[in-house]
Amino acid sequence: MRQGWRIGPITVLHGCPNAIAIDEAERAVLIATCHGLFRVDELGAAPIASWPTWLSAVDIVEVRGATGPIAFVSFGTLLGRFGAGTSSWFSAPECAPK
Repeated sequence: MRQGWRIGPITVLHGCPNAIAIDEAERAVLIATCHGLFRVDELGAAPIASWPTWLSAVDIVEVRGATGPIAFVSFGTLLGRFGAGTSSWFSAPECAPK
């Protein structure tokens, strides 16, 4: 007997996805919402980072560092670096529209 599709379990990602990157090596995707960054694989969604205010991600790139994966998320003139439980923020105000 054929079985129908089943959706579940459901993991709630706070905010709407606005940037996605594929991590082929780990068979996962990185999803940035306006509230945080998540790694989604066959086991579910794990939070990588969160930000205290609404930010709309433009692009995501992940690289392998000595301490593990490092994700760079672009928010236009603001860049976030997330990895190994730490975060760094960089700003490029001279690139802002005048």
